[in-house]
Amino acid sequence: MVTRAMEYWQEYKLILACSVFFLFTTIQLFIFGTFNVEFISVLDIGPAKYSLLSSVTFYSLSIFLIPAGLLFDRLNPKKLMLCTCALVVLASIAIFLVPSYGVFFINRIIVALVNSFAFIGGLKILNSKYSKKVDILTGAFLAIGSIGPILAMWPYIYLKHLIGWENTLLLNVGLGIASFCLLCCIDKDFTVLTKKGMSLFEEFKSSMRSLKTLIFSPYIIGCGIFAGIYHFPENLLGALWGTTALTKICNVTELQSAMAISVMLLCIVICTFFGGYLVRLFGYFKQMTICTLLIGGLFFLIAAGLINSYPILVVTLAVVGLIQYPQTMIFIHMQKFQEASSVSLSIALVCVIMNVICAFGQPLFGFLLEMNSGSLAIETLSAEDCSLAFLIIPVSFLLSLALLPAICRKSKPEKNGSARKIIYASD
Repeated sequence: MVTRAMEYWQEYKLILACSVFFLFTTIQLFIFGTFNVEFISVLDIGPAKYSLLSSVTFYSLSIFLIPAGLLFDRLNPKKLMLCTCALVVLASIAIFLVPSYGVFFINRIIVALVNSFAFIGGLKILNSKYSKKVDILTGAFLAIGSIGPILAMWPYIYLKHLIGWENTLLLNVGLGIASFCLLCCIDKDFTVLTKKGMSLFEEFKSSMRSLKTLIFSPYIIGCGIFAGIYHFPENLLGALWGTTALTKICNVTELQSAMAISVMLLCIVICTFFGGYLVRLFGYFKQMTICTLLIGGLFFLIAAGLINSYPILVVTLAVVGLIQYPQTMIFIHMQKFQEASSVSLSIALVCVIMNVICAFGQPLFGFLLEMNSGSLAIETLSAEDCSLAFLIIPVSFLLSLALLPAICRKSKPEKNGSARKIIYASD
């Protein structure tokens, strides 16, 4: 039994280390919501300025994803991930020791940087080390990262009340140190993207050629838009307008709508984990088409006001959450069918497009609410005003069906089989 456990540890220690690191950075993204009262009090600022400080993280994410993709396609993942992990641990210590607006601002930028590297680096290592199991393990990796927002809320809030917010932040730093120690277990036996001896200038030229080719690729653009639309339920309902819209449309209380959305978010975590298994069983095109039609249809029922009781709303959003796994399939498909030398950059570009789509969706929803009601006051919103704005979700899902032929194109991942082993130029 012990021998078998050691074999599993040796085989999967890389995915475990990468997943814990990604989980830690995801918690840091959402930790400002957990400690908002304490941080606002310490910094002596208002809600508006605090919101601006928090939003820096998500703007920075879009900026750092492409550099992360370029670096992971050309340098050793272990060195990059260890450096960035140490950086975010130091940033977490800094806000505890020197609580000032400038330090918090820098912390938010560093968190965005490190989360980008943890996400891209984890997928790169999966693609390099576990090419035969990349579908299943990618689902597990993304599912573990999806737990971050949940952990940043319930357990951290409980600990905050139990041992105080300062001690909770110290435990948070301890989790970062544990993540760093796990990353030290990562070995160097990975894919290589550049030939040894290539000069820095040649690497830069190669990177720019790859970027120029990929940025105008219909496949990359299609994957980015599709993934962005699949983040609408999480982004619009979970992060901003969900409780307001569902309370008005479905005739439920604010607490009930919040609980229904929480069920959906939990189901998204579950379906993300099993997405890799389902890809192996049923393929890509049929599943993506069926899931997209079902989600679009269910959200149309909500927008039409046909879901008007709490139990039915919970079941509906649970089903939506459980069939959200096509967003996982996008990243699995890219790792299987993109060239090994550009897979990290491809994923980074898709994530940038996805973030832009999500960033566009929130203000569009708010604009439609304001236009329909003719008032700036949320209290004056009617069920009809919210229903008309809510229609952008089912319409977006149905329109995304046009992207599937470009996304689910058939191609061969490698000319020389699945072996992807070269030596890093940096080693």
